[in-house]
Amino acid sequence: MKKTNLVVTSIVFLRIISALSIYYFHLWGFVFYQFVDYWDAHFIINIAKTKWDYYQKLDKRLDVFGFITMMVVGSGYGYLNIFLYLLAFRLLGQMLYEMSKKQQILIVFPNLIEIYYIWIILFQSNNYYILLLLIFVKILQEFFLHFCWPNYLKRNGYPWFIRVFGVKNEINWD
Repeated sequence: MKKTNLVVTSIVFLRIISALSIYYFHLWGFVFYQFVDYWDAHFIINIAKTKWDYYQKLDKRLDVFGFITMMVVGSGYGYLNIFLYLLAFRLLGQMLYEMSKKQQILIVFPNLIEIYYIWIILFQSNNYYILLLLIFVKILQEFFLHFCWPNYLKRNGYPWFIRVFGVKNEINWD
């Protein structure tokens, strides 16, 4: 098996396992899932030498495993309808992104599933004022992730504190 295929296959497997771990370990499975989701870009783009667009497509599809697991766990807390709405909202955004190839669409359709999930797991609260504040912060994060970060990388490459971990400055944007 080619190195690229081995790396991508391993990451796909790890992403699915990390998503399933949420079901068994609601908080720590989520932390593990987030850790794997954060680092998969490095391995798929820099180690496997794939293109940015390929990574984005794969990442959005793998996110669905985590979303569904969070929805199943959230339904156990009595929040299935809200999770269904948030899942449909994000999937609509991902579909529009796939059709347009414009990452800014993901800012308009932010990933609210994860922030709502962690809110339910940690607080099981109906204090929607704090939740609205967290949603606002999540929208800012999506803006950074899908607009500021790619533009920064295109101009400057990875910052030193990421290159320390072996990440190369070359990104194949095509």
